[in-house]
Amino acid sequence: MNEFFRFLYCCLFEEMFGHDLALYLDGHITFLQQGNMFVTIACYMMCLSLTIVIAYYYIIDHPKLANFPGWMMFLYVCIVVNTLSGWLWVRDIELGSSIGFGIVNGLLSIPVYIIFSFLCKWRSRHSSKVPI
Repeated sequence: MNEFFRFLYCCLFEEMFGHDLALYLDGHITFLQQGNMFVTIACYMMCLSLTIVIAYYYIIDHPKLANFPGWMMFLYVCIVVNTLSGWLWVRDIELGSSIGFGIVNGLLSIPVYIIFSFLCKWRSRHSSKVPI
């Protein structure tokens, strides 16, 4: 699991937030940090994405939002929330671009949101046909 999330963040998007921050989050720079932080950050991102999906399909579930633009609005909310959470996670670390890491976290939340949407949409009263 560590290697999978390290691959997603580092091998695909490392140039956006820097090699030093990637090493720090992987657990190779400091003795204060024990282990790989990519798994924790990715789990936090998935929990936030799942919360937004559940809010769209079950909590709000309004007929006016039961269309593709309504679904996209919640996708944008998911991207913004995960971008801010990624930025806040590493903002005090001066080893790389915390804004770049936040953007990477937001980008990685897009496929997670889509997957959770297809898994959770079936029991929705109004939005069970959205996005497809």
